Parts: sequence; C-alpha cells; structure tokens
Amino acid sequence: MKEDVAMMINKNHSNVDKTVKKIIESLCTDSELVFEKHRYLKDYSSVLLIFERFFVKINGCISLTILLSQYDNTCYADVVISGGCVGVCTKSYGTNNTYKKEAVELLQKLGFSLI
Repeated sequence: MKEDVAMMINKNHSNVDKTVKKIIESLCTDSELVFEKHRYLKDYSSVLLIFERFFVKINGCISLTILLSQYDNTCYADVVISGGCVGVCTKSYGTNNTYKKEAVELLQKLGFSLI
C-alpha cells in the first residue's frame, strides 16, 4: 500500500448505492462530504466521494477521495488522501495515515480487501 493511496476490491458486491450510503453515514460523523458524483452506464457504475476533515494537530484540513467502480458483481475502491502537510518538509504528523486507515478499515468492514 503506497503512503497516500489504497486500492481495494470486493468480488461479491451487489449494490454500489448501498455501499455509498454506509460510507457517508460512517464518515460524516467527523468529516464533511464536499462532493458526490454518480455515473451509471449499461453494465458499469461509479461513484466519486470527496470528504474533508479538520485536524488540530496540523491546524488544517485533509481531503479523502473514494472512487467506487462497479462492474457486474465486482466493485473496486480507490482511496486517496491529499493535503494536510505543513512546514518546509511537508510533514503530516501522521494525520494522513490515520485518515486513510480509518477509510480502509471501513471498507474492509463492508467486504473490501486490499489489492
């Protein structure tokens, strides 16, 4: 798993909209949903979700982007963390990793596994 990116898969996935609802309910307790876009084609659907959370440790916001792509009964999830780096050395003081870990654990509870 790269530092700011996680790729996941769920091979027994039936409904991307139910998964999106669960993700939003779980993450919006301490994050703000700033963007949501759904795309539906014949055999393919995708949802882009962008969340932001303020971290006191860095006195700034971190962005969490989740792209869900479903084809047949397989769903892929791409999790990307951005922002939140401060100082000359662009340190995140662990906040990026904490936020990504929370999203990955949530997706694992929903049946996804890391690729």
